[in-house]
Amino acid sequence: MDFGRIGGILRSGIDYPWLLLSVFLGVLSHVLRAVRWRLLVDMLGVKSSVYMLTNAVFINYGANLLLPRLGEVARCAFVSKKTGITFPKIFGTLVSERLVDMFLVALLVVTGFVAFSDLFNSFFAQNILWRFTSASERATPLFYGVTALVVLLLAGLSVYLYHTRFGLKVRLLLHEMWIGVKTLLLVPHKAQFYLLSISVWGVYLLQLYVCFFAFGFTCSLSFGVAIALFVMSSVAFGIPVQGGIGPWHFMIISTLIYYGIERTDAAAFALIVHTLQTAVNAATGLYAFVYSGKFNLKQ
Repeated sequence: MDFGRIGGILRSGIDYPWLLLSVFLGVLSHVLRAVRWRLLVDMLGVKSSVYMLTNAVFINYGANLLLPRLGEVARCAFVSKKTGITFPKIFGTLVSERLVDMFLVALLVVTGFVAFSDLFNSFFAQNILWRFTSASERATPLFYGVTALVVLLLAGLSVYLYHTRFGLKVRLLLHEMWIGVKTLLLVPHKAQFYLLSISVWGVYLLQLYVCFFAFGFTCSLSFGVAIALFVMSSVAFGIPVQGGIGPWHFMIISTLIYYGIERTDAAAFALIVHTLQTAVNAATGLYAFVYSGKFNLKQ
């Protein structure tokens, strides 16, 4: 990256109110996620507060900057401490929430492949540098033999452990987790839940789109380009890397170049926008962690 050029953009090439609006939308997305999650958590018999759950979401995204998926564990541990609900049940509600998110992202990506087929074809042609071996190359007797042996060993181990104390603990843990997962099926306000789910991802899209207006070289890009950029960045966030650092930048830069933005400007956009989002997640996560007394304060 040309950091001299990026420094010049920071000094005189940014309309900062648009970035502040992006910050507001980023925080709003966390609040909406907490409101949605409350519909599931309250199904477990304990009335939770949006404020407490928002802090949990803040901690989730802040901790994920330290280690991929650490935030999900910290988020559930936080709520378990605050409410007295067991960790597996809380984790089950998180699994339900993630299943809905996975469905929406998959729908978004499939729709993107159809609507922006030229973009995806160009991206894969230029950037996919490996080839997939055919099934005939993998399907050797050794491959099938090792696979069968692993399956048999796992099946035998499962049968052996089933009636042990460890097996009982695992079954109880899975049962409690299933109680949390079932909240998705039993939630009484399904329309509200799914509307909130769509709203969360809609706000994510707007958070990215308003950043276009902060830079002279992207302010003329259409909302359709923002959708394409959002689809590509969503794919990047599927890679288990802290905060999407690296894959997110690569996807954003590649897409902006496809739409005519000069490489250095595209890199500046990716670096500045992602740094802003990361700083917000770090700040809100630190705020929630410190203000909540490291999980020890009462709700």
